[in-house]
Amino acid sequence: MITVKEVADSLTLDEEFVRIFVEAHQLRKITITNIVRVSSANQVALFLEVVREFLAGFRPSGYYLIL
Repeated sequence: MITVKEVADSLTLDEEFVRIFVEAHQLRKITITNIVRVSSANQVALFLEVVREFLAGFRPSGYYLIL
């Protein structure tokens, strides 16, 4: 049987995961924006190609990542 405390602890942990995910997303967005801002168009294209290849390595078989 699950106790009320276990449910509360689980919800607190879920909220913490969401907070961490949101902060990480904001940091990624800021980092990519800064890289793009100080780079030439060719450097940006190369950077995004590497990011695409990196992320494609995480896709499940049979799925395609479109950026």
